[in-house]
Amino acid sequence: MKALINKTKNFFLENPLVTTLFILSTLFFLVQHYFDFAWDFAAYIINAKYLFYGGNYYEVYRAPMISFILAPLLLLGKAAPYLYILLISGLFLYSTKRLSDALYEKYFNKFNITKKTTLFLFYFFSLNVFVLAFGLLVGTELLALAFFQLFLAYFILNKNSGHWLALAFLSRYNFLIFVPFLFFNRSLKKILKNLGLFLLITAPWLIFNKIRWGNFFTSLADAFYLNVFSRLDRVEAFHFSSLSNITNWFLPFLIIGLLVPIVLLIRSKDYKISSYKYEVLFATIFLFFFYDIYSIPFKVIRYMFNMSLPIAFFSTLGSIFIIKNLRKKSLKKIFTIILMVCFIISLILLGQQYFKIDDADVMYLEAAQGIENLSLSECQILSPHWVPVNYYIGNVRFMPYTIEEGLRQNEIMLIFYHYPTIDDKFTPEEIDNYPPLRKTGNYIIIANENITVENCIKTKDSTQPLISTPCEILSKKFNSEFASNTFLKTCRAINYLDF
Repeated sequence: MKALINKTKNFFLENPLVTTLFILSTLFFLVQHYFDFAWDFAAYIINAKYLFYGGNYYEVYRAPMISFILAPLLLLGKAAPYLYILLISGLFLYSTKRLSDALYEKYFNKFNITKKTTLFLFYFFSLNVFVLAFGLLVGTELLALAFFQLFLAYFILNKNSGHWLALAFLSRYNFLIFVPFLFFNRSLKKILKNLGLFLLITAPWLIFNKIRWGNFFTSLADAFYLNVFSRLDRVEAFHFSSLSNITNWFLPFLIIGLLVPIVLLIRSKDYKISSYKYEVLFATIFLFFFYDIYSIPFKVIRYMFNMSLPIAFFSTLGSIFIIKNLRKKSLKKIFTIILMVCFIISLILLGQQYFKIDDADVMYLEAAQGIENLSLSECQILSPHWVPVNYYIGNVRFMPYTIEEGLRQNEIMLIFYHYPTIDDKFTPEEIDNYPPLRKTGNYIIIANENITVENCIKTKDSTQPLISTPCEILSKKFNSEFASNTFLKTCRAINYLDF
């Protein structure tokens, strides 16, 4: 342990620029969380409480890794999310170093640049403005990308890597798309080892799914249903202009980085693909991530997050080209200073955007306190904003009805005036037509006039999946009828179902 501490200390002392980037980015993530406690982050904490502390609510479609990590930290109370952010920011730096070192050993060293400089540049471009904004906002993006970077580092060095991909998959299910990478090896033994490691890490979660909900793939199917299948009637077109959000001011470096392999090809006249395998690798990774966002009906901007990795690779390549063409050391120092100044300016601009008290967070807490003041904490409350209020009080559930239907079934409903959702089954104009138990400028609690803690519907455990036929839902992922039917039969066989 002492050796590890000394090694870590020496690393930070020997890499002052990287250390500065780490401290500034981590502080940003921490302060951002203070001002903006996201819906999804609350859901992952609630899931952790269900899995390990006897909670009564669980969202099946969410990947479990963040909840596994949060669980022991929750023993420390309100400090848990901040400790999690510090831990994942450190993990991201570690994964970036491992990937940078692997790329230096196999690729970047040919440009006669030092390993330290390579790490600084790669980490700098990995902390894209987009990464800073969305990396730890909801908790999972930077976690999954860190595990994926470790997978790539081991993949590039031809080491066993299946376990890292499994951890990325358990952090965000969309990384399942990279399973074919496990087959890219000349050694059959290595392929089987990587597949075995992937299955070894994912098996406990799949078995839990089978025991709890009757199918190994329930959580995965729920995620596909929610993000894709249930939204096929709301398909949004992909606009290439949206890529500017993630390239932002790195675009000049990215363009230069994309041109460097072309220039090298023209100069050397070496047309072998093997000579450009790392450029091809990261271009392929970009296409995989692009397909992932392109195939999802809702084009949520945060879903482009993983594209930051190939952009960081090519931007690093572009910056190396610039440095190599700066003959004087003084110019190279000025270039580094410019990068750091731009990074600090980016943090300041992002801070102006994010470092404001989120009115919604205050509103959710006030609503939870309002429910307690009415002595309804044992009653089931329905709301379109069930997760963030449920985080504070534990008895709020999704509202599947119209207000009129809810009243007929003696439900209590919590509705926020200025925060409509796509799941609302009522109009803003009708809200005030119903009897309020409590009404403020932000929210209204609606119920029948005779409702009391004695006659209300009591809160029950809520852990049901969105769908009851996981194999059927997942089979719809395939466009080919043959592939769909083959998967369906295989999935049923695995789950001991009839053909």
